[in-house]
Amino acid sequence: MKKILLLIILGLSFQIISYASKIHPLDFTKLNQISSIVVVGEVIDIKKIDEIDSASIFDVTIEKLSIIKGSMIEDRFVLPMHIGGLKGFDVMLQKNKKYVFFVNPEKRRNYFRLAYPGAVAKFEK
Repeated sequence: MKKILLLIILGLSFQIISYASKIHPLDFTKLNQISSIVVVGEVIDIKKIDEIDSASIFDVTIEKLSIIKGSMIEDRFVLPMHIGGLKGFDVMLQKNKKYVFFVNPEKRRNYFRLAYPGAVAKFEK
């Protein structure tokens, strides 16, 4: 009886963990609602800041090309990116490439955060 109960508990805990570790994609309407600024920008610089556990943390400098939603006085801004690890759902960006960023401002000057993990749209050729 104890073995059966233990197997049931282990089975449920694995189901909860697998559900919690999935990123649920948002459509553009929802993404637009949770971001205060939508900006088209070009990646100017990518600087590795730290490595924690199996995650790499980067500061990505972006030059603003145009604003789709909201306002931003900065011509360039920094976007912290977390790649890998348990929380690193951001996508690796490439220098000199253009993207659409769905962001919210941070308290630090010139820093912004993605409104949702992976909230970046890439321009395809």
